[in-house]
Amino acid sequence: METLTTREGTGYVLPPEHYDAGVKRLGALERMWAGLEARQAAIPGELQALRAAGKEKTVTFRELMAEKLTNAAILSALERAERMG
Repeated sequence: METLTTREGTGYVLPPEHYDAGVKRLGALERMWAGLEARQAAIPGELQALRAAGKEKTVTFRELMAEKLTNAAILSALERAERMG
């Protein structure tokens, strides 16, 4: 990935020639982040429905659990990166 910003002090600088690309990349990151949060919020309901149907041992249930754990790890990494600035 090409880095568009440079670190200066406690923040970052985006050169004018990279504004359009930087805004586009930030928008994509924010959409991805929001999508992960929305999906993470939806998964427990799906898991509960499978539990209620007695389908805890199905591939679908296990895939949802894996997705939940993967999403949690990605969201955690994003939040750490945001805190670190």
